[in-house]
Amino acid sequence: MSQLHKCSYTFLLLIYLLTTISCNQSELSTQKVEDISAIGATIKVYQSPFAKNENSVVVELFDQKRKRISNDSLILYINTIEVTLTRRQGLYYFDESYYSAENVSVNNTFNVKIKLSDGKVHHLGTVKVLQQQSPEDIVCEEKGDLNKNTMVKWANLKEINELSISPSERLLASEDNVTSYGYRQEVVKKISGNGSYIYFKNDYTNSKSTISTLEFTFRTTKTGQINPKLLDKSSITVSTSITKSVSF
Repeated sequence: MSQLHKCSYTFLLLIYLLTTISCNQSELSTQKVEDISAIGATIKVYQSPFAKNENSVVVELFDQKRKRISNDSLILYINTIEVTLTRRQGLYYFDESYYSAENVSVNNTFNVKIKLSDGKVHHLGTVKVLQQQSPEDIVCEEKGDLNKNTMVKWANLKEINELSISPSERLLASEDNVTSYGYRQEVVKKISGNGSYIYFKNDYTNSKSTISTLEFTFRTTKTGQINPKLLDKSSITVSTSITKSVSF
C-alpha cells in the first residue's frame, strides 16, 4: 500500500470512528438536564429467586432520538442506594455507560428516582417484588443417563411462567483427539405453577451429535409503573430465573 493510500485509509478510519463515537451519545450528556420529560429510562431489575438481598438493578438513560445519556451531573437513587454513572466504552467506541447497583435490599417494591442537574428529585419507576421460591420447588437429576428419559418436575411456582430447554451437544464428526461441542435450538414453553417436562431419550442422539448437557431455566419477567412524564419506550421490569443443569 502506498504512503498516500495509507494516509487516506487512516483519515477515513478516523472519520468513521469519530462518527461512531457520536452516533449513540446524546447531546444531553454534556448539558444541564433540568426537564424530566426530556429523558427516557430503561430500568431492568434482576431479583434473586431465593434471597431478598441479592438483587441487581441496571438503568440506561436516553433522549428523544434514543441516544444514550452519559451525564455525570445526574444521580440515581435505587431504594436506599445512591448511584452515579458508570462509564463504559463498548466495541467500536460505542458508549455503553449505565447506572447499576448490586445487593439491593427490598421489602415490597423496587423504587428508582433521579436527581437532575438542578438538584430536583423525580420519580422514574416502581415495580413490585416477585414472590420468592424454594430450591426444592424444582427437582431433577444432575446426572443424566443416555438410556433413560430426563424428567424435571416443579411445584408451587408462584410467578414463574416460562420454561426454557437449552440442549448442548457433542459433535460426532470431531477431529482426532479433539472433541467439539455445539448447541441445539432452544425450546420455550409457557408453564403453570405445578407440572413436569420430559426430554425423551430418542432425542439424545442424531446423525451428527449426542446430547452433552440439558439446561432447564425457569423464568419470568414482570412490568412495573413508569413515570408518565418520561419519553416513550421508557420501561421498568423485574425478572428472575432458576436453572437446573443435567450433564451426560
